Amino acid sequence: MLLLLLRQRACTTMHCVLLVLGTSVCVVAVVALSYFSNVPTTFTFDDNFAVTTNGDVTSVNYSSALWTNDFWGSSLQRNDSHKSYRPLTILSFRLTKALWYSPQQVQSGNWTEDATPFHLENFALHVLIAVLVFDCARAVHGLGRIVPGEEGGRGHQYRHATSGTHIALAATLLYSAHPANTEAVVSVVGRSDLLGAALALLGFCCVERAVRRLLSPPLVVSTRGRGCSKVSAAVLQLAIGVVLTVAAILCKETSFMMLPVMAGYAVLYFLATTGDASAGLAGRPSRTHRPSMIPVVLVVAFLAATSVGYLMFRHWITGAGLSVGNLVFRRTENPMAFAPSFVTRMLSKAHVHAVYVGKLLWPAQLSVDYSMDCIPLIDEVSDWRNIRAATLYASTAVAIATTVPWRVVLRVVIGCPSRSSSFASETTSHEDTNSTADSATRHPHPPPRAVASSFNWRLPVAFCVVWYIGFSLPASNIIADIGTCVAERLLYVPNVAFCYLVAQALYYGVAHRGVGGDGGGGGGGGAATDNVAADDASASSLLLSSSSVSPPRQRRGLLQSWGSDMVFWAIVGVILGAYALRTRVRCRDWADEESLFTAAFDVCPRSIKVLQNYGTVQRRYENYSYALEL
Repeated sequence: MLLLLLRQRACTTMHCVLLVLGTSVCVVAVVALSYFSNVPTTFTFDDNFAVTTNGDVTSVNYSSALWTNDFWGSSLQRNDSHKSYRPLTILSFRLTKALWYSPQQVQSGNWTEDATPFHLENFALHVLIAVLVFDCARAVHGLGRIVPGEEGGRGHQYRHATSGTHIALAATLLYSAHPANTEAVVSVVGRSDLLGAALALLGFCCVERAVRRLLSPPLVVSTRGRGCSKVSAAVLQLAIGVVLTVAAILCKETSFMMLPVMAGYAVLYFLATTGDASAGLAGRPSRTHRPSMIPVVLVVAFLAATSVGYLMFRHWITGAGLSVGNLVFRRTENPMAFAPSFVTRMLSKAHVHAVYVGKLLWPAQLSVDYSMDCIPLIDEVSDWRNIRAATLYASTAVAIATTVPWRVVLRVVIGCPSRSSSFASETTSHEDTNSTADSATRHPHPPPRAVASSFNWRLPVAFCVVWYIGFSLPASNIIADIGTCVAERLLYVPNVAFCYLVAQALYYGVAHRGVGGDGGGGGGGGAATDNVAADDASASSLLLSSSSVSPPRQRRGLLQSWGSDMVFWAIVGVILGAYALRTRVRCRDWADEESLFTAAFDVCPRSIKVLQNYGTVQRRYENYSYALEL
């Protein structure tokens, strides 16, 4: 049923509602299969410090002190404060306590013995976030839609929207079950990551709609004021999106990076819809609508002003700016920050970046802690582990170099003419030609359908790179050293970009490789086949604009089209099954602290914290000799 909705041409309100409902049902089913095998009932590890021993949460009466305390209940002005300012997360803990527990339990403090309500709320938040990921993924895929609202591009827009829905749904389901998300979803302390992600994604959905309103053609102020109402609606959406993002920052500081990511989306959308880009990529004449740069500049300026305002507020409230309290964390927690050699620090941090990506690519080895000696420092350039970091950085550089439309950037920044603009002007000057052969001879460049196909995947990939780098930057130990070496919950938001890239690679690179339509040429943007060019009404009308002979319309066979989709979903199903199985196993590790640190010992037998806690577990079982050996 859902596959039928994915292939539905209509874009009515009912169709959209059914599509969202179908996606929600699938997400709930995947989350239930992945996480409900063993719902934890206890507070484990950091949960005790954030909830059960935090006076801002356990106090019977509300106190305004939580607005001046850090996440762990200490005053932000203390030198030993963690400087993690997350008051909205603390309020959510208090709300959970008030809704789920009786006054007798709250008065006696017995509510700390049962953490089930906290975990169930985390699961519900994860479902909500996954549905928001579906909407965001469709918006990201929309960057490949070159000319919005053009009559001649309807066929291409339909195919692009259909492929975008397939990719968005696949990315959503993969994200719902990805094992790297387990720590953020199952641990109670991960509530900050979940709330921050939910509000930040809601803010992104509002801002991207505002950007599309401001840059969609044409923005005409009519006598009825429709243009003014359009601008007003866009401004309102932008304001709501920024307010939601600020609320997300008050749940988790890393959500701050959503502001520059939004600015990156606005810039890329402008590049995708600018007149010269549209002309060269979609084969439209140069008279196609060229959006003004002023709205983009204003949006970016507003986001930048909000960022500066928050940094000033954080410095005022914490007295430490971006610092998280370097007097708090120790060498055992982040040995890279205390390495005496600059080379050692840089090589080790680069290796940690590769470790994070490795957790997303192959989430087999997962641990609650990666403190001192779990990941040994790198002291020499000759260490073979540097190959992983070098591969990661090289791949990122290649992705940026090949996906960003540099010709369009040069055209916008310095006014350098690009091949796309010359192609468009040449098309306009010869649009009255009566000969098909003569028209084809005058345009030696690849058919516009072929060029458009490449941008179906290039701009979304560019934005995913921006997304991943942006949200990984706070945990990279580049801007400032933080109190952890590796933490899996910090991958919760960057994982959105990773799952989208996996889904897109499967759709364009495997299932629809060499097949006509949106995935022509395997997503690589090579020469399109004659059937593809003939199938696109806009490209055909461009090459045969003045000919009295209508070009033949050829479509892929129904079995071939459905076959490609089924191959795609078969591959996604296999990966999804593996993810769900690994997540189920990982959830059992979080049943209690004993199983949690037993699993951590299997992954990080050299970690100082893991050895300490695992030794405590052995002592509980009176295995004193083995505990002393550790």
